[in-house]
Amino acid sequence: MKFRELWNGPFIDCVITKRAKIQPTLNALKKSYEGRLPIFKEKFKDLKALKRFCAPAAKHFFDNLPHGQEIADAHDEEGAVPLSSLLTGCKKVH
Repeated sequence: MKFRELWNGPFIDCVITKRAKIQPTLNALKKSYEGRLPIFKEKFKDLKALKRFCAPAAKHFFDNLPHGQEIADAHDEEGAVPLSSLLTGCKKVH
């Protein structure tokens, strides 16, 4: 097979072989956290305003998102949000 990486670039030759029969299983991936990660209260308010454009099933999903943390409390002096503040209330799986 020949292909180009750019619109007017040179053609590159490639040999295609059969895909390996060994496929990764879902059990090979490990969960990092139990449950869903919470979102900030301000983001939840924005989602509530936008959910009027969604289907009923999506509205139910957005209504049940875990939320409640204040953004102003979570920022450090440079304005970055520490990861530990985002993971409050989540149980880490080892």
